[in-house]
Amino acid sequence: MDTGRVLEESLTQARRRNMVVLMSTTLLIVGARFTWWRLIPLHLRTLNASDQQVGLVFTVMWLLGPAQLVGGLISDRWGRRFAIAIPSLILVPILIFGALAQHWLWLAFMLWLVGIISSMQRPGFQALLAESATDDDRGRVFGGFHTIVALAMMLGPAVGAALLPLLGISGLIWATAILALIAGLGRLLLLREGQFASVASRASQIGLGEILREPLFRRLIVVNSLFLLLLSLTRDGPFVTLHAADSLGLDEQAVNLLFAIGGTGAAAISVVGGALSDRIGGRRSSALGLGLHVLLLLLWGILGWDGWPGAFLFGLSWIMLQIGVVGYLTWFSVFAPAAVRGRVLGLVGAIASIISAAGPQLGTWLRSASLSLLTGLSSGAHPEEMAQLASSAPFALALMIALLLGVLVLRMPGRHELARWGLGTDEAELPPPGPPSA
Repeated sequence: MDTGRVLEESLTQARRRNMVVLMSTTLLIVGARFTWWRLIPLHLRTLNASDQQVGLVFTVMWLLGPAQLVGGLISDRWGRRFAIAIPSLILVPILIFGALAQHWLWLAFMLWLVGIISSMQRPGFQALLAESATDDDRGRVFGGFHTIVALAMMLGPAVGAALLPLLGISGLIWATAILALIAGLGRLLLLREGQFASVASRASQIGLGEILREPLFRRLIVVNSLFLLLLSLTRDGPFVTLHAADSLGLDEQAVNLLFAIGGTGAAAISVVGGALSDRIGGRRSSALGLGLHVLLLLLWGILGWDGWPGAFLFGLSWIMLQIGVVGYLTWFSVFAPAAVRGRVLGLVGAIASIISAAGPQLGTWLRSASLSLLTGLSSGAHPEEMAQLASSAPFALALMIALLLGVLVLRMPGRHELARWGLGTDEAELPPPGPPSA
């Protein structure tokens, strides 16, 4: 029997198993979460939070990024499976607490705790996803995975719009807690670990200080900070929802449907985005996609089109976002050697999250300052048009960030320069079939 062939087949089966588990459980959790997540800015308002307090809630969520550092250490020390599955189970009581909240501050505590848990999961999740692909198919693997993510982000708001009159936001959060329990147990029982035996001795001697002294990782921190700052002003911040409600007059159900339309386009394009990353490189596709995403979003905000023309422009922006995110993750997630990947992703993500936490507050201030400036320049005329332009100000800032990010991403050196660390840059192997390790 050809031992090498058997091991290769076992490795392929383990990779496929991980992808099936990650995709199916992500569809459950993300889909359930997005039945209500886009409505959080409006729900905070309903619970008597001001716009400044809404911005503060999102700023604090970004400041919780250092939890990624803990998650990265856990991932490298105890394994990717543990770092992914246990936080999923911890989400359950946190979500129940949020479903019972009757004041905006209690809801904010739930959101902050969810932010901590999500940050802790991220390094192990990114590392295991990268290690379940090869250099030849990484773009397609990431594209396929993010097709599932985009599908969940599309179906979630659509299902939420249908169930909102029946369950309310609290009921939707309860349902998310139940599905998080199912997904967490599935991840704990079914995921396979990676192993890095050939470099474990050297890797155990590498501390966070040594990682920070590496110039390439410092450059990676700057790039990732700009990436997260951009997302805090568009996809992950409150400004798209607030603009849709304030300038377009959409109610909660209509806002959910708008994001469902955006998610439809993103889901349809993810595989194409992955193939594009394999063809032209993740850096080029990320620079192109993120730049066009923000440009189209800014046009959507300024033009103020309602109905299908506005929905089409918004959906096209979300398509470009998906191409950009898939391209970015195909190179960012595997930049570090596998043996220290969890630590590097955790450290880089933690520092970048702290820096990018300024996004929501900066966007909130920019909206307010722009409104005052435009109102003064127009002498109070056309107040609705001035409010619409001011509401788009965070997207204008995001466009400038996208241009700078594109330049820096394209100028990042290759990961082969990290060979001097003596850890290699090849992907970690998965062990042959057997009982999963803890």
